[in-house]
Amino acid sequence: MKQIRLFILLLSGLVAGWPLSAQQQRAMDCPTLELEFKEQLREYIQYLASDDLRGRYPGTEGERMAAEYIAKEFQAAGIRPGAEGDQYYQEFSIYDGVEYLEDNEMEVKGKALSIGEGYYATVYSANGEYEGKSVAVGFGIQAAEHQHDDYAGVDIKGKAVVIDVSSPDGIHPHSKFLDYHDLGKRIDKAVEMGAAAVILIDPSESGAPAKDFKLRRSKKIPVVFVKEAKAVRKLQKNSKVEIEVNLRDVELNARNVIGYLDKGAEYTVVIGAHYDHLGMGGEGSLYRGEPAVHNGADDNASGVAGLIALARTLSKYPELSGLGARNYLFVAFSGEEKGLLGSNFFVKSKAIQREFVDYMINMDMIGHLNDDGVLVVNGIGTSPIFKEVIRETPCVEVRINATEGGIGPSDHTSFYNVKIPAIHFFTGAHEHYHKPSDDEVIINYSGLQSVLNYILYVIQTVNQEERLKFTPTTEANESKAPRFSVTLGVVPDYAYAGEGMRIDGVSEGKPAALAGLQKGDIVLGLGEYRVSDMMSYMEALGAFKKGDRTEATILRDGATMRVEIQF
Repeated sequence: MKQIRLFILLLSGLVAGWPLSAQQQRAMDCPTLELEFKEQLREYIQYLASDDLRGRYPGTEGERMAAEYIAKEFQAAGIRPGAEGDQYYQEFSIYDGVEYLEDNEMEVKGKALSIGEGYYATVYSANGEYEGKSVAVGFGIQAAEHQHDDYAGVDIKGKAVVIDVSSPDGIHPHSKFLDYHDLGKRIDKAVEMGAAAVILIDPSESGAPAKDFKLRRSKKIPVVFVKEAKAVRKLQKNSKVEIEVNLRDVELNARNVIGYLDKGAEYTVVIGAHYDHLGMGGEGSLYRGEPAVHNGADDNASGVAGLIALARTLSKYPELSGLGARNYLFVAFSGEEKGLLGSNFFVKSKAIQREFVDYMINMDMIGHLNDDGVLVVNGIGTSPIFKEVIRETPCVEVRINATEGGIGPSDHTSFYNVKIPAIHFFTGAHEHYHKPSDDEVIINYSGLQSVLNYILYVIQTVNQEERLKFTPTTEANESKAPRFSVTLGVVPDYAYAGEGMRIDGVSEGKPAALAGLQKGDIVLGLGEYRVSDMMSYMEALGAFKKGDRTEATILRDGATMRVEIQF
């Protein structure tokens, strides 16, 4: 009787236009499901981000220990194995670059160059030898529409072609040769015209390709990059060269961890988070000291802790209205830091029946909610219902900063690419990102609980709908990230939705630090280029090259300042 009376009072209040209290609004609009096991979040992260796991690098003992821990937690929650063969583990191989074998050498005009210091084989290189003359062809560009042909009157058959990695008007987003900046295409052109080897150089030292073996070698001839200045000058004048490249592929055995919660429904929701990290640093690390354990507490032990907590919570409510409408596939991905490899393998495997997957939720870095309580939700344009549901709500105290694009640097992208609606929850980058300082002590546990309660709100609300419709997003199909060869040396605040680019961290020894920029500064302009958001910030960077000086306009504590920057 009291409940009926309360309902009549609430209804009369609405009719009379009386405002509802926050408690009344929550009682009427909010789902009843809330996160269980929140006290265990700290326990999960403390284990996954412990030094014992050595940074959870794919294919290592630390990754194996993390995978076994996640599988045991799934089992304890009553989540059955979801991989083929009734297993929790889905094994896959990761290409981890190459290593030099013996008999790698290079000489320019009789002078030997040292590997690493004087030259290195590039990601484009095949194994092979070359001895003969080099021929410089400028930038190796043929662009008839711009009346430009670096190969005019030059015979390169059987020779080592020397290519400047820049372009006739530089490397920046406004270059009229932008379509020709891709080095792979330039090397393809040289191969097509009969080159026996390719030597890349950068006389300006402003745009050297990174020494990165992490992409599988794709060309048919030796391709090296020469760093030594004297050798570069000789190569520009054509010289006798000797090259021998002898590399071996390195592969790692990695594994996804998959659990399945059967609710007897027709369609399934995939909830995922990657559990791998950077090990002792190396590629991808923003730390410049001696090798150190990168524990990745926020990136992404926080997401995996959320994955386990959601699995345990959802398994406890078999009869709750709205939840029986979907099954759940919980996936801890490996290989994310190496290019979304685990999720890409998963969506192409038999572990998933794509025609029965309704949507995907990805949690990556959800443990560092800022003081403003801003939660970034990417991918709301991948299905119409997300635009209705993803909003601020009295159910959970978070502020929402939503973006539509389905493509981003995390595992939801793999699902978007196979036309599954997918959203990514993210509390923003920070100064600990990809550094040893990303440790358990930086986790905002109350914020993490709020994020997970919000995700439960989204799940319960979306599951009231019929099967979701996939929609492609404009950002993913049409936009191109600007190219740039310089950096300020800052970590942008991706949760910031105001004018400009707010700095969330500053790297020592980089241009921003040397100019006195600080965390919290908002960059409004670089030289004559206005900065209104992340895209315009990257476009502005693209206008500069190494050694350039310009003036940065920043906002600090409400006051506009101008500081000199040298790249």
